[in-house]
Amino acid sequence: MKKKALLILNGEIKNKSLLRKLVKSNDLIIATDGSYDKIAKLNIVPDIIMGDLDSISSIPKNIRIIKKTNQNESDFEKALIWLKKNNYFEISIVGITGGRTDHLLINFALIYKYYQKLNLTIYSNNEIIRILTPDKYMINGEKNDLFSILALPKAKNLIIKGAKYLINEKEFKIGSQGLSN
Repeated sequence: MKKKALLILNGEIKNKSLLRKLVKSNDLIIATDGSYDKIAKLNIVPDIIMGDLDSISSIPKNIRIIKKTNQNESDFEKALIWLKKNNYFEISIVGITGGRTDHLLINFALIYKYYQKLNLTIYSNNEIIRILTPDKYMINGEKNDLFSILALPKAKNLIIKGAKYLINEKEFKIGSQGLSN
């Protein structure tokens, strides 16, 4: 069985009930240093706090601290590297959005960098974001649920059935074609 981890970043966390469900369903909870203050207010205690510790108001004594001061990697990337090294491959991520646009872009660049090494699922407000590798997937939803498909940079043999807009493309290229189905 693959070990599962929840990685909490220092962005927006609007859906508190989802966060609590994710805490219960993962083997390990890591908070990057800036997110610890937010989740402590929700009485969520991580197993590990990781980062350069520049964004935390006070360091708790009863939680494992992994201080990584390398400024060539963000706290998010430091955590992804540590998780991979420690054989956690199913990673749920919250707090990836909100705040600065440059952080958001870098966060998504890191998702793209690590998606082939780690199974990353991002929970952002009421959205679930994943990079899918070639395979068959079933996306379940309710009537009027929205989903979007973005090719990075292209997808081959993309078929969407049962949605408002059907897609049957031999080569689906990056662009806005898959937006809001």
